[in-house]
Amino acid sequence: GAQVSYLDSYPLSEYSMYGAVPLHEIKHRLLEYRRAGMLDRVKMLLLTNCTFDGVVYNVEKIMMECLAIKPDLIFLWDEAWFAFAGFHPTYRKRTAMYNARTLEARFLSDKYRETYAGFQKTLKKLKDKDDDELWLKTTLMPDPDLVKVRVYATQSTHKTLTSLRQGSMIHVYDQEFR
Repeated sequence: GAQVSYLDSYPLSEYSMYGAVPLHEIKHRLLEYRRAGMLDRVKMLLLTNCTFDGVVYNVEKIMMECLAIKPDLIFLWDEAWFAFAGFHPTYRKRTAMYNARTLEARFLSDKYRETYAGFQKTLKKLKDKDDDELWLKTTLMPDPDLVKVRVYATQSTHKTLTSLRQGSMIHVYDQEFR
């Protein structure tokens, strides 16, 4: 019963490959759904984090800005080629599970609430002008009272870790998981 909406990634023509889906493209699509009164139908965002070619997202930024538009959005990160990342301090910060823990702690902190209170003025301007271009240019912050951290990551153990067979893992960090 899923209705899929495909997003365009940017071309890397000199390498004959494609990069990631730009944040601008993701926010734009979410805002289109919001304007059409269909944002409630958007359930999940699926992105490949660390492609075979090594393209890695800024997971924290993607989740922060998307949750500001849709606070209960579920993220499914395909990290098939990124299972090794948890073992390296540089790459670890770009993984779904690291950022899920980090964002949950951030949203519960008093410091974030103070920062978000200051962001309320910007948010009011965004809502008053009702201009998607302004929303796209602004770094957004999720409401700590509404946001839910709902993150899933899949990893193919046989691609980047030791596995005798084709093994996969599904990691879950979902505040609504029962």
